[in-house]
Formats: sequence, C-alpha cells, structure tokens
Amino acid sequence: MALVKICPTCGEKNDLSEMMCSRCLGDISGINPRPESEGQADCDARDGGGAQAGRVAEEAQAEKLPTEEAPPTVEALESPTTGKVDDEKAAEKPEVSIKTGGRPTEKDSRIIILRTTDGESITVHHGDVVGRKATGESILVRFSTVSRRHVRFTFESGRWFVEDLRSTNETYVDDMRMLPGEKVEVKTNVKISLSSSCPLVIEVPSG
Repeated sequence: MALVKICPTCGEKNDLSEMMCSRCLGDISGINPRPESEGQADCDARDGGGAQAGRVAEEAQAEKLPTEEAPPTVEALESPTTGKVDDEKAAEKPEVSIKTGGRPTEKDSRIIILRTTDGESITVHHGDVVGRKATGESILVRFSTVSRRHVRFTFESGRWFVEDLRSTNETYVDDMRMLPGEKVEVKTNVKISLSSSCPLVIEVPSG
C-alpha cells in the first residue's frame, strides 16, 4: 500500500519527498508517512465535521435574538378617530419629537391681532416677538423708532400678555409707559404703542 505524507492542516496527501504541503504550503518535513487509505478517512471525517459545524451555525443564525424595538412614529401614536396623539400610547413609548413645521402647536394655536391706524394687521402667535426685524417687520420696518425686537406676546392661563424687551423708545399700553422687561395683560381694544410713533390696537379673536 502506498505511503504518503498527510498534511495535518488541510489533509492533503503529499509524496514522501515533499517538505511542504502542495496545497497549503505548511511544513510537513516532520510528518511520518501513513497509508493513503488513512488519509482518505481523515478527509471524510474532516468534511463531515465541517458540514455539521455549518449546520450548527445556520441553526444559531436562525434563532436570532429579538431586535430592539424602534421608537414609534407619530402615526402609530395617533388615535384612528381623532387623529390626535393618544396620551396613553405616548406614555408607554419612548418620547417622540413631534415637529409642527413652524406652525403653532396645540397650546399656542390662539392668535392675537395688532391693527395699525391705516387698517393693516399683524397676526401674532404665542411666544412671537414683534419688531422691525421680527414678526410684523413688513409693516413696522418703516417706523425707525421701533426696535428690531420690541415686545413679546405670550398666552398664559387663558390671558394674553405683552412684555417689553428693553426697547430703545419704550412701549405704552393705553398711554401708560411700560417698564423695561415689564409684562402687562392686554385685551381686545387695548391700545399699545411701540414707541410714541407706532400706535396699534389689539384684537383678540373669540374662541
């Protein structure tokens, strides 16, 4: 029976004269010759073990661990009847940032209107700053005495307030000068002047 050198690394059968494996180039200079039939048996055992290992790997891959649940979308939190975000669902899920695209959110959807003596109007939402470089700039830009950021309007506890933002030429409510940083409640027909040269009348739409 022919003798061969069987590579312990790849199982290749090599001639007795070979010092390196013809397949993997491993050192086989110290390998004792063995019958060729034994080499075939080793290869079969190795191939069978490899196939079994492959099946085990596939089964392990099939049994994947549960993936982390992705944060819910706004649509998933909306009620099918009202179209609004369900508070109970929102409490059960991670916090979701709901963007409004620059439009007022539910809590600041009310508006207040400032009317000029010329009949022009400035629509203001909760939190808006009014001035020559803010809300109403297209109308107020011609009033050089109005500051760039003159006043801020806020809607709190069902009431509207105006706050002077330390304007240069001051703010007047019903001809009463506001202190810098002062906040005063305003209602429909209240007169507010951004400096002495820009009188406006407030209108609070009903509802």
